[in-house]
Amino acid sequence: MVTAHRSFDGQHVEPLPARNGRGNHFHKDKTEKGTNREDRGTDLGQVLRKKTMRTAIRAFPVLAVLSPYLARLSVRAVTSNRRILGLMQREKGVRRFGVSILKERPLLSQIHITSYCNQACPMCNLWKNPVMMGYEDAIRILDISAEMGVFMANITGGEPLLHPKVFEIIDYASKLQFFVHLNTNGTVPVEYFKRLAQTELDSISISFHSLKPERYERITGREDRLEKVIRTIDYMRENSDFHIALAYVITSYNSGETEEIMEFAKSKGIPAKILPVMFSPTDRESSTSNYDLLPERSELLEAIEKAIQFKQKEGTTNESFNFYNFCKKAIETGTYKWDCKAGERFFTVSPDCRFGICQDFPTGKKITDKDFIQVWKSESFRKKMDAMRRKCAGCLWNCYLDLEPLQNLFKDPPVDDLLSTINPF
Repeated sequence: MVTAHRSFDGQHVEPLPARNGRGNHFHKDKTEKGTNREDRGTDLGQVLRKKTMRTAIRAFPVLAVLSPYLARLSVRAVTSNRRILGLMQREKGVRRFGVSILKERPLLSQIHITSYCNQACPMCNLWKNPVMMGYEDAIRILDISAEMGVFMANITGGEPLLHPKVFEIIDYASKLQFFVHLNTNGTVPVEYFKRLAQTELDSISISFHSLKPERYERITGREDRLEKVIRTIDYMRENSDFHIALAYVITSYNSGETEEIMEFAKSKGIPAKILPVMFSPTDRESSTSNYDLLPERSELLEAIEKAIQFKQKEGTTNESFNFYNFCKKAIETGTYKWDCKAGERFFTVSPDCRFGICQDFPTGKKITDKDFIQVWKSESFRKKMDAMRRKCAGCLWNCYLDLEPLQNLFKDPPVDDLLSTINPF
């Protein structure tokens, strides 16, 4: 209610606020104060979220070891992501993860179950020496990986789906409660993917080299590949619950398609990995010494910058800002060295069971040997691995680079970045 009054000369003047406080001036003031309260409430809520997230992340490794149940509760305080919460149901895997973080044990076992491949990509040399890992060896390697504390088993090749026991290997890895990832070129017959969709695989990476058929043929050395890969992408999206990502490796044969590849992946509702080709002065099993495959530095930097911008805008590129920022700096400076703990935080196993600190540096020791874990823990073997790391000029392997920050994640959680990327609330 507003109370109006007149002056002594009879002219109308502006209303005064009523005594009950509902006048215009009071109402306006109250609205402003209410808005301020809402702002303060929003700020306070954000502060509480950050504190909750920081506390939960720091406590997680200890809780994972002592009580996977309490670890699950701490994760629920951080995120409602269905996949992450699903992982928390795997008590053995959760406990291994906690031990690996606290004691700095391996988190990733990269198992090349075969080097056979139905393509002949020039940036890879694995297909030139076809070897098939024995099924019993694969099972033993998974058992040893679990004993070493590994959380994630990456089943790869060659083309891993060419292994006659690949589905049994995946099933066994799932039974051991690993996070199970598979790399594939996506071009084997659709029947393979129908069977794959019945497994409990967690994630899959599908190579995607170009949107132009002639480029795809040049890179893979085979015809009609693009059509087959798109068929696989569509089938897996419709018939599986896996996390799916496309892997686009930038070479001189396909540079300039970064934006188109990311938009294509977005149209399919899946993220893309934008990865520079791995070059080595000498040919290695998983990298190349062919200078002709190297794009211009300006082209690589442009591709990485587009990936960063796309991730900032859409949030749908698969790799972390940590990875892309390091790539950018490395390409600009020509320095690829980083604080690598290959052989200790992650490792590779070749199809003939050789243990490698990474996929470019085999040690000559077979992981299936009865004394392997004892040897791996020995001071002499640690020194050998350290010498191999010092010899390396560095790399841009995404699967390795994104593992290293995990240790610091639990010490000093980057909650601002996490709140903007995983949408926990």
